[in-house]
Parts: sequence; structure tokens; C-alpha cells
Amino acid sequence: MGDEIATLATEWESQWLFTEEELLQTPSVLDGVTPELEREMRSKGCNFITQLGIQLKLPQLTLATASTYLHRFYMQNSLNRHHYYVRSLQSPPRKGKHD
Repeated sequence: MGDEIATLATEWESQWLFTEEELLQTPSVLDGVTPELEREMRSKGCNFITQLGIQLKLPQLTLATASTYLHRFYMQNSLNRHHYYVRSLQSPPRKGKHD
């Protein structure tokens, strides 16, 4: 049972924690976006989520969760194919989910 729990924990962490090498080999980078530009675009997406969330008076936890989901999405999808403003609008979870 202990080995199963350790395996599940490792699998869970691998879905949320990334090595420096993985961060330099994202789908966006493989699609021709420089790592610097990718960071800038992700930052703009998170800033957009924050500004929109403030206007909608959403809890800070909701905004942080949405930003985390945005980053996770771009670990599997390219910024060249999914614009960060459009994706940001799809990221915020419903208000009641994390209250």
C-alpha cells in the first residue's frame, strides 16, 4: 500500500511541478516562441485574469487558481495556437467552486 501511495504522489507531482528542462521545451517554444516571449505572454494572460477578476470582485484564491490553470494549459498547448487573452477568459473557475 505504501508503494502505491508513493507512486500516486509522484504522478500527481509530475502533473503540477516541472523541471527547468521541461520549462524550456514547452509546446510554445517548440512552436518557435522564445522562452522570454512565452513568459511575457503568460504574464499578460495572468495580468488580464487579475484585472478582470478585480472588476468582477472575485476572491483572490479564484484568480490565483485561474492563473495556475492558465500556466498548466500552456505546458500542453502552444501560445501560437491559443491566444492568452482568449484562454484567460476561459480559465476562471466559477466563483463558488473555491470559496
